[in-house]
Amino acid sequence: MSAHGTVSCANSRVCASSPDTASVQRDGQRRGTFRALRHRNYRLFFLGQMVSVVGSWVQLTALMWLAFHLTGTSRWPALVAAAQLIPGFLLGAWGGALADRRDERGYVRVDDQLRVAGETNVFAVGGVSDADRDMAGIASRQAALVAANIRTLITGEGELQSWETMPWMIAIPLGPEGGAGLLGDGVADAATISGLKGRDMGMGHFQTLFNAGVAA
Repeated sequence: MSAHGTVSCANSRVCASSPDTASVQRDGQRRGTFRALRHRNYRLFFLGQMVSVVGSWVQLTALMWLAFHLTGTSRWPALVAAAQLIPGFLLGAWGGALADRRDERGYVRVDDQLRVAGETNVFAVGGVSDADRDMAGIASRQAALVAANIRTLITGEGELQSWETMPWMIAIPLGPEGGAGLLGDGVADAATISGLKGRDMGMGHFQTLFNAGVAA
């Protein structure tokens, strides 16, 4: 080291091969930018998202072209483009607040009346909520309870109903009159399974709901 504080290098080969600090930092930044791509799951997500975004823009371009082709004015393509942004603009803040109410498994937390935690007029049913298991039968019963609770809130008559966790149930029909299954802690006989599912494969409720009757 000289009197002026400069560094001298006795070995020119070592000095020539030693990278400067700035280049090392730039190299580290480049590696840090793409280090997430070293994970297979993220690569799959990144590629899938890229395909999805490209598809969305292609669809938007086609819709705008179609709107101009049908109307001959530039106003309708602009309205089509604006319509893509309106849902996110209107619901983005509310959706973010709703996302904060998810538990560690990703389910929306609800109270006994299936209302979203912290809300009085927003409900969640089925595989969205943490109230019960992800089953279609459970979701349909939850929907009926929520419909009754909404009716109560509108009319102000009666009290809100609470959801009770459904017992475990396995129903295996064997023809219209046979079958076996498990209801809660007990074994269900053929007559019970037939009444639940076997005779009409669970369509009786929907036939009544839509006033469809029984097909000949």
